[in-house]
Order: sequence, then C-alpha cells, then structure tokens
Amino acid sequence: MKRFRRLIALLVILFLLGATVYFLTSSKFSIQTLRYEGNQFIATQPLKKKFDEFVGKNFVAAYFMMIGQTKWLKAFPEAEHFKFKFHSIHDLSVVVTEKKPTVAFITGKHMYLVSSDGVILNRNAKNTGLEQMDKLIIIRGISEKQFNNPYLPAYLLANIQKITTSIGRFLPSQPLQIVFDGDDNLTILQNDTLPIKIGSLQEIDKKFGNLKKLIQHVGALKETEIEYIDLRAPNRVIVKKIP
Repeated sequence: MKRFRRLIALLVILFLLGATVYFLTSSKFSIQTLRYEGNQFIATQPLKKKFDEFVGKNFVAAYFMMIGQTKWLKAFPEAEHFKFKFHSIHDLSVVVTEKKPTVAFITGKHMYLVSSDGVILNRNAKNTGLEQMDKLIIIRGISEKQFNNPYLPAYLLANIQKITTSIGRFLPSQPLQIVFDGDDNLTILQNDTLPIKIGSLQEIDKKFGNLKKLIQHVGALKETEIEYIDLRAPNRVIVKKIP
C-alpha cells in the first residue's frame, strides 16, 4: 500500500514537472505581439530593436526579463522609466514614461528640448511639437556643437541649473528668455522684448532679488517705456528709459 502511494506521488510530481516544462517552453504561451506607448522623443524603431527580444519568449520568462530597468534606461536616457502591460499572454505593451523638458535651446538651425538632468530629449525625434511650450524657459546664443551628444556638457548644465533655480525662486511667473553672449554676458528678455542685463552668474540670486523688488515696486514693467534694465552690478538696479 505504501509503495502504491509513493508511486502515485511520484507520478503526480513527474506530471507537474512535465506540465511546468511544457507551460514554460510551449509556443502556445509565448508573446507574439509587442506594442509601444508613450514615446514621443524616442523613436519606435530603436525601441523595437531593443525590446523585440521579448517576442517569441514564454510570457513567464518575459516577466522575469522585465525585472530591473538599468540597461534600458542606459540605452534610452530620454526615458524616466519603463512599464510593461500584458493585454493577454500573447500581447504585451512597453509603456514609456519620458522625461519632461524644462528648457528649450534655440540655435540657428534647431530647437533642442532639454530635461532638468541635461538630457537632450529630441536629438533623434522628428516630432518636437509640445503642448505648453510657453511654460518652458527659452535659451538662445548657445553654439550648435554643444548638442552633439545625448547630454549637455556638465559646465553648461550647471550654469543653466543655476539660472533656472534663481528664476524659479524669484520670478516663477514671468515669461522670460535667456540670451548668452559669452560666459560673462548674460541677458534676459522679458516678454521677448525688454532686455534685462545680468552679466556674469556671480551673485545671480542677489541680481534676481533686486529685479523682483523693482517689479514689486513699480508694478508690471512697461516694455514700451523702458529701453533696458541693468543688473550687472549686484548692489544696484539701472533702468534706462526710452527717450
């Protein structure tokens, strides 16, 4: 009787092992369709090249392949993270959440959208149309050669972060453009027309603080009455009126 029970138990174990192997290897349970969602800056073709390894894989094996995103984020620095969504055991979507642009660089040839960590988001994208473009800080005067790599140069990113941090702290609701004319000659355009001369980045918080006080004191600046505002000296504000 004991031998019979052991034989039954062994047969059950063998059956379960066989069923598991069949379940994990059979093409009946493999991924056949792969979709891509959420990618605006990342072209679909590079995604296909990277993720097509899932096609033909058993869906359980594919699930374990999804663990850890480091290699995909390294391949696509424009991505914030990836999410995988099963529609069925044969149908899988790769959902991309891309980084958001914080500044737009306008050169003589192109407009480059850049995230807060310095990733040039649209280097390889055909469609650069964005909603709420008016909420981005526009930067001009940067050489085209600074955009040859996936990331901004470290020194340029540090300068941009310093400027945008000051703008966010002192002038968060002001429509501004930034114009670089050399490292020590920075000008900001309010409403695309009123030049505000900043000069170097030294004591930039103090300079923006002075501008904020001026705006609070005189109310909305009337571009039609002012030729420029000069903040290059951190201890004073010069307002040049149109004669």
